Amino acid sequence: AHCPGPPAAALSRAEAELAALKRQRAEAIPRLVEELRREMEALRGELHDAGIEADAADAELVPPEGCDEEALQAHEVLRDGLLASVAPLRQLRRRIRDREDLLDKQRQLAELQRDPTRLQGKGAWKLREDEARMEKELKKLPGLTEALKKRLREWVRDGNSPFMHEGADYYQVIVDHETELSERKERMQREKMRQRQATVARNQNLDTTNAVALNRSSARAPRGGGATPNTSTSS
Repeated sequence: AHCPGPPAAALSRAEAELAALKRQRAEAIPRLVEELRREMEALRGELHDAGIEADAADAELVPPEGCDEEALQAHEVLRDGLLASVAPLRQLRRRIRDREDLLDKQRQLAELQRDPTRLQGKGAWKLREDEARMEKELKKLPGLTEALKKRLREWVRDGNSPFMHEGADYYQVIVDHETELSERKERMQREKMRQRQATVARNQNLDTTNAVALNRSSARAPRGGGATPNTSTSS
């Protein structure tokens, strides 16, 4: 049996709705292009901060009002390309933020532990729990730092400028921090050695002083041990 098509009126309404959607889409294209261009400008700013320059494409030279569906798609392709370029930057920044957060916790813990009486008062158990949690988190710091250093070296080997964070080459920031920690550790070790040597010297001086005093005491003691004989004669 022959299946009749949709009524002419329904078909006409569908065509009218489709035409309205196309007009709405066409009217929205300039706004969508503007939004994409703002997003791309922000992405280029992220790249610029990392020492990477990304020039505007030819498609962006067309005024938004003159853009059509094809131009909109070209902008979307450009945006996606910039997102792909920014992705490794954002990953590095996340790792840097993670490291900086751990360094903050390390400083907080060191400040807490300067007070030797902190675990003696009320609520000491809670403070000890907090310290234990921070110590556990800080165990991640060495591994995170080494992985970050490796990734920053790869970043430069790939032909990029040194990765900048707050205006400084972050790889060098890590190296300088490690050097500072190493020098501080060496100073502490030298100070401990100096104190140990001073303690040994004081003990040696004390032993010498005691030995001299003992010798003097022995020298003054009477020799022989018997009674002194009486040499007087009776008449």
